[in-house]
Amino acid sequence: MMNNAAASNPRGTITGPAQTIPSLGMLGILLLLSIMIYLSRGQIKKQL
Repeated sequence: MMNNAAASNPRGTITGPAQTIPSLGMLGILLLLSIMIYLSRGQIKKQL
């Protein structure tokens, strides 16, 4: 069963997990950047 699935869709089995991990990393980085920008804007408004 496993051999048939891997033979029918080898690219999906290999690049599936490899593509999801970097995409999650990029989403995490974007979330961190957005939070930092939001906090920095709040601090700048308080200082002004």
